[in-house]
Amino acid sequence: MKVAVIGRTEILYELINELLFMGHKVTCIITAKEAPEYTKKRNDFKDLAFKHGIPFSDSTPILKNYSLIENSESDIAVSINYPGIIPKSIIELFKFGILNAHGGDLPKYRGNSCQAWAILNGE
Repeated sequence: MKVAVIGRTEILYELINELLFMGHKVTCIITAKEAPEYTKKRNDFKDLAFKHGIPFSDSTPILKNYSLIENSESDIAVSINYPGIIPKSIIELFKFGILNAHGGDLPKYRGNSCQAWAILNGE
């Protein structure tokens, strides 16, 4: 399957490696500035993309990457912790849409600390 990868965090970085290991084609990697506590930085994603010949971008907002995504001809995208809302025009570029992993109850708990707020609120 042809998979676009959108977002940040170590989990996403490891997912890219796993997708490649399983024989999927990662068609593009789109990331953004990381939070200070992240162990994987933009340059880690850039180096991984370069190593495997994968088109890479760290431009935000995601609409700046419209052509890159369109040209990737991806079947699906996986998004984890991208710092913006992905508009419908981007979602529609993927045959099977976007699988978005988010640790909080959206839209109530959005952002990087969503699990912490749920715990603090007794949920």
